[in-house]
Amino acid sequence: MENIEKIHKHIDDNLNSHIENLQTLLKQPSVSQTGEGMKETAEMLKDWLGDLGCSHVELAKPEFHWPIVYGEYKAGAEKTLIIYGMYDVQPVEPELWKVPPFGGRIFELPPFKKVVMNRGSINTKGPMAAFLNTFESIQQAAGELPVNLIFALEGEEEMGSVSMPGFVKDYKQRLSKADAVFFPISSQDKNGLARPILGSEGILYIELETNGDLWGRGPTKFGVHGALKRILDNPVWRHIKMLSTLVSEDGNTVEVEGWYDKVSVPSKEDKIILEKGYRKSVPAVEVFDPNLIKDAYKVRCFKNDLEDPKEILSEMIFSTSF
Repeated sequence: MENIEKIHKHIDDNLNSHIENLQTLLKQPSVSQTGEGMKETAEMLKDWLGDLGCSHVELAKPEFHWPIVYGEYKAGAEKTLIIYGMYDVQPVEPELWKVPPFGGRIFELPPFKKVVMNRGSINTKGPMAAFLNTFESIQQAAGELPVNLIFALEGEEEMGSVSMPGFVKDYKQRLSKADAVFFPISSQDKNGLARPILGSEGILYIELETNGDLWGRGPTKFGVHGALKRILDNPVWRHIKMLSTLVSEDGNTVEVEGWYDKVSVPSKEDKIILEKGYRKSVPAVEVFDPNLIKDAYKVRCFKNDLEDPKEILSEMIFSTSF
């Protein structure tokens, strides 16, 4: 507990420099789809890891586009944690922004106090900078970390992480030393409650195609003018009919046989964190406010008309998003 207080004090005492670090990273464009600023951002993060005492800091050669920033921090601990991060962002549409998207400016934004408005401030260069700032404070205030760290900061997340499988294969021997992976992405609601993310889901990508050639009806080789619907079948409507058979009428349950057979269920430890808290932390269900979600996303009700906060939170954390 004494170390925690020292760390918090160091953060408070160095808040201005931490904010400057945050702004510096955010001001540097890093648009993976266009390449804008990607090399510069990778070099910036490489230097930052070096300044934090990491060894073996390097830019892992990508299989496709942009490097993965790799580094190791050896604390002499028994356990090792991989810190995954992403430094690329989506392209900006300047006409939709009230401020320069890479200006790193600080604004008063009710109901919050001061915020940094910038592309990547939430997803996820902001949380990455916050983690690196905290890493520095832990070193300065408490000495060594209780775990070793392996950093893998990629620049192609917004492109589907296309070089990540090759990186994992090439660095398998180094990465296999880790006991777990942590993605430091967190948020804060308008009541000031911070929410760290303790796990991430994967993505399932499927392409379904309907065409007249396979169906045996309608145009078979190319699209035709809509006026010909008077005499021809349209594969589009066949496709829509097919999609409607995949889920229940309300769209909330996948009706493909066996779809849910291997879906993981929450562990005993998961339920304890949700209902009773972890160590001295407040139980998540006690501070969760569903109305904040309704207000943020302008919705009137939840799926399946859920109303109980505990049930809503449990669904939010443990259920699937399909």
